[in-house]
This record gives sequence, structure tokens and C-alpha cells, in this order.
Amino acid sequence: MGEVEEPELVHLTAVTGGRSDGFCDVHDPLPCRTDEQIDERFSRYLSHNGPMKGIFSSPGPVVLGVDDLRPLPQATRIARTSREGVRLLEEHRDRYVDELWLDHDLGGDDTVMPVVTLLEQAAFDGRPFRIGEVLVHSANPVGAATVVRSLARWGYRVRRASAEGRSAGS
Repeated sequence: MGEVEEPELVHLTAVTGGRSDGFCDVHDPLPCRTDEQIDERFSRYLSHNGPMKGIFSSPGPVVLGVDDLRPLPQATRIARTSREGVRLLEEHRDRYVDELWLDHDLGGDDTVMPVVTLLEQAAFDGRPFRIGEVLVHSANPVGAATVVRSLARWGYRVRRASAEGRSAGS
């Protein structure tokens, strides 16, 4: 049997702001501090005094979309059906999602309601998804209002929006 490779750990008490264990997994994109703060704090300890640009930086914002037609250029990932939407959210279960864009009608008889049900169930179970904001963009005003009302009831930050722009719409 092969050996299990342990992740490389580095001591970061100066960087983590007092994290209890004093260590940070270098493969974990913890937003401990900005790259500039890390460079500044560690430069006096590095023999080469070189920059550490990007070594601790986390990836950009996570913006997910569930829409059958729109390109959603701001989205990092798009699901085109409710089944794909549920799978996409499950993949991000333990990660922070900055924005979740939802279209109510997904073509044919498919709607975003299975995704909404997953979000509601998670909140009911006491483990709501960590989402900065849910933005509902739909040409179906009744469907959009249902999504907004359902998610707001469970404490999600949700509002109507335009998929073309980021401003609130009706």
C-alpha cells in the first residue's frame, strides 16, 4: 500500500490573527490576510525578502446560476436544469457562495423549485447554505415572487434582479 501524503503545514500564528491551532493548510484557500499584509508581515523573516504574491490568496468570488437560457456572464458556474442546479449546490454545500442567480422557469415543465426546496430543507435542518445573496431573475413574476418569499422565510438574503444588470427589478 502507498503512503498517504499529508498536506504541507506552515506555522502562521502571525498571519491567522490568533487561529486556535496556529496552523493553516497551504492547500486551503483561507482568507487569513491579504497578499500585501502577508508580504509585509513575513518579509522580515524571509532570507530572500521576496514577495509571496498569490501563495495564500483565495479564488475569486463564487457566483452560481440556475438558468436554462441566459448566459449569465457574472456566473462562475451555470446549471441549465433543476437537477443540475441541485447537483451544483450540493457540490458547494460546505463552501461560501457569494451570489446565487435563479431563474424560475427552466424550460418545459422544469422549474427552479427543486433547488428552492433543497435550500429550504437545509435551513430547516439548521444548516442553511452559506450564500451572500440570492438573486431571482425571471420573466415569470408569480414564480419569482414565490421563490423570493420562500427563501426569505428561511432567512436567506434574497431579492428580485435583472439578469442583464445587477439592479433590482420588478
